[in-house]
Amino acid sequence: MLLGCPGPGYAENGSIRIRKALFVQEAEGFGIYTKEEDNHFLSGSSTWVYLELENFSRQVSDEDFEIDLFVRLDVLDGEDRIKATSDRVFALGKNLKSQQQDLSFKVAMDFSKWKSGPYRLKFTAIDNSRNETHSVEVPLTIY
Repeated sequence: MLLGCPGPGYAENGSIRIRKALFVQEAEGFGIYTKEEDNHFLSGSSTWVYLELENFSRQVSDEDFEIDLFVRLDVLDGEDRIKATSDRVFALGKNLKSQQQDLSFKVAMDFSKWKSGPYRLKFTAIDNSRNETHSVEVPLTIY
């Protein structure tokens, strides 16, 4: 089962987009991962969430390409209450010599203090260069 929001290669409007968000056992790089069997986890266990970003801006500065973005995570319970927030589960602010087209990363999820029940992980990508955001929610159940 694919979780999150997989989609076509590039968003139609050209805005930042989280192309893929799913639970993985491991991820070695862009598009190279082993998916978890499902989105059900024991309290006390841990896993990874793999994310791919697309359409983030690459500002040209001299001969460099500047990337300035970050990803926020909100954990929502079954009643839509925010249980936890992490402002910057991933941040990238750097200059590159070539125009980077793809970007992937993984976020460690530790369920050691989570109570049983349904949850949603809401990831929000923020492109500081264009002041754009995009969110995707990934459902999970702790038992």
